[in-house]
Amino acid sequence: MDSKLWPDMLLNWLYRRLPKGQFSHSVAVLAGSTAVSQALLMLVAPILTRLYTPEDLGRLGIFTAFISFVGVAASLSYDAAIVAAENDRQAAHLTSAAMVLIAMTACVASASLYVLIDLNILGFGNLSPWAALLAFPALLLTATFATLRYWLIRKCDFNVIARVLVAQNSLRALAPVILGLVQLGWLGLLLGDILGRGLGLGTMLRQSWPVLRSQMQGSRVSDVAKTLRHYHKFPIYSLPSSLLDTLAVVLALPIIAHLYGFAAAGQFALVQRVIALPIGFVGSSVADAFHGHVARYSRQDSRGIRAFFCVRQAV
Repeated sequence: MDSKLWPDMLLNWLYRRLPKGQFSHSVAVLAGSTAVSQALLMLVAPILTRLYTPEDLGRLGIFTAFISFVGVAASLSYDAAIVAAENDRQAAHLTSAAMVLIAMTACVASASLYVLIDLNILGFGNLSPWAALLAFPALLLTATFATLRYWLIRKCDFNVIARVLVAQNSLRALAPVILGLVQLGWLGLLLGDILGRGLGLGTMLRQSWPVLRSQMQGSRVSDVAKTLRHYHKFPIYSLPSSLLDTLAVVLALPIIAHLYGFAAAGQFALVQRVIALPIGFVGSSVADAFHGHVARYSRQDSRGIRAFFCVRQAV
């Protein structure tokens, strides 16, 4: 999916007033875009509570909790290796392999959600069976965005990431309001969320595709398999820890839904959404910028890593 990213004028105005240092500018770009997009989500929260019941919010909450958990394993953590890859050819192999793994995982995830709904495990039985079908596009779009984001972090192309984040969260904020007016129930919440996840992927792909295509020319399946074996530590070590970290965050919501009902789960999900904003505002912005710049120093001039890290510490 793609769009004319309407916040471009706002972000361009903001960029001209940001710090000019390479790292500080990158952090400011990501933090500014996150602040704008998260502010929109906060502004519509009171409206959503008027258009949807707490049960509706609870159903969306456990659906997104499932997508968040499975999304970590969608590419077996090979997407995280894209930034650290030794060269662009290996990074292109990892990106292509991640896309294939994502499609396969999305099919398995959709079937798994249907089983959870059918057996009514941890309150998932309160979801409609058609939610399992919508899990496929939701996971596909979420994991594809994560993979392309890692590629753009590798290229330190933070402006594109910032614009897409604003566009995605804008649609995720506004679409449920519009769909709520036609009284679609929690389906309106779910469709708005899925549409938002896909917005801007076309822009990311157009930005990434020329280099990806040139690096993949002449590559064979055996070449891609060799690259995956070379970075086997990511699925072996990074994947289990990432799953446990994500499980610790998302498990509370299904448990609350199972023990106390979806009304309580919906209220918890709304509060959780608000208190998580500072983490996304500060933590993700600094982490993405730091990751991209350190990886670039590692590939181009490893002597710059120590100086870069010491400067960040001093600041």
